[in-house]
Amino acid sequence: MPSCFCIKKVKKTNPVTIDTLFNYVCDITYHMLMADVYGRCDTFVEHGGWNFKYRTDFMENHNMGLIIDVKYPLNNLTTQGEDKNECVVCNENTNDSIICCKQPVCKKCLKDIQKHQPDNFCCPMCRKNLDTYTKTFKLTKEDVRKQCSDTY
Repeated sequence: MPSCFCIKKVKKTNPVTIDTLFNYVCDITYHMLMADVYGRCDTFVEHGGWNFKYRTDFMENHNMGLIIDVKYPLNNLTTQGEDKNECVVCNENTNDSIICCKQPVCKKCLKDIQKHQPDNFCCPMCRKNLDTYTKTFKLTKEDVRKQCSDTY
């Protein structure tokens, strides 16, 4: 059973969007999916600033499909509010609030927490694991064919 096939490198000058990420994953899994081969990458892989894992699996309609789990980028772990409050970590004024408990935490502090505690990246207030914020995308064979139509 194939495992992770994430080997392509991205030029640092090209910003990677979610559509670019989908194209990348569809390109990796295209032949497995078209041959109805079950495969997966169980660990999160970084590609152009996005962390994701994927698997080819049978969907609800009993056809093979592609399932991609994408971690929220660091910038999406906070929301912008209108009021400025003191960051609970550094006490500087910020209008960012962390998404789990809505406490004021600036993006700089979140980056520092992630950098210094990569294995335990959690909210400084409620201690919720911030690595668990993922979004799941399900693509059918036809969706993957459309994504890869220029390549195959």
